[in-house]
Amino acid sequence: MARFDRAIPPGGEGKVTVKIDLKGFRNNIKKTATLESNDSLSPKTILTMEGVVRPLIEVQPEPLVSFRKNADASNEKILDLVTASEPFHITKVANGLEGKVSYQLETVQDGKHYRIKVSNLLSQGQYAGALTIYTDMDRKKEFNIYVRAILE
Repeated sequence: MARFDRAIPPGGEGKVTVKIDLKGFRNNIKKTATLESNDSLSPKTILTMEGVVRPLIEVQPEPLVSFRKNADASNEKILDLVTASEPFHITKVANGLEGKVSYQLETVQDGKHYRIKVSNLLSQGQYAGALTIYTDMDRKKEFNIYVRAILE
């Protein structure tokens, strides 16, 4: 979304405000905005904004757990929940896959780093769902860790 001064006198100054919604973005981003004017020397100007988007709480390696049954498949996955900004505490975990997966939560560094071990409980079948993690962080009250399985 852009807001700008509609009329700027020759030789004058104006203000352009560009707002970018970064929800859902992660890692490196590059966004551009094109300014058009009636200035014959510079009818178009391109503004480029670059940066790195880091979530308030990062799930490492990713917020998706997949179980596939084969000879050397593991029945558990370990994820780290880390913040580089404001501290947080996990207040509750809702298991949307009760009877299919279990979890164990461990504090690595209070307020900064937690570890969750997700374990598959079934030997065959398919399922998909999520563990919902609730926090005391005002800007990130909850987030999901998605879990899916194809077990034969």
